[in-house]
Amino acid sequence: WFLAVQAIGERRLSDEPREASRRGSTFLSAILQRKWAQDRINTRVIHIVDTQDHASWSSLQASYELDSRQEIKLQADFFRGRSAVSFGAFKARSRVSISHRLEY
Repeated sequence: WFLAVQAIGERRLSDEPREASRRGSTFLSAILQRKWAQDRINTRVIHIVDTQDHASWSSLQASYELDSRQEIKLQADFFRGRSAVSFGAFKARSRVSISHRLEY
């Protein structure tokens, strides 16, 4: 198991009155990862939240190593929030994907 938790503070310096209400924010993130079957199966969950705008990004990923040169991966990314804020600006890019990596 692997777990990492992080808090990042942001402070904007601005003299403009319209910016006074949005001078700082805190982002909280967590990553949880686990490998199974002699590291051939890998799962990972990432969640990041912007506490000021209540926007977030969640990423779920599972991969399976077929051999040392091939891997199949299933991934889902979900962005939430109002369109004009941090992760909300990427709502249209929320996705579910599957990929096959082949190396030579």
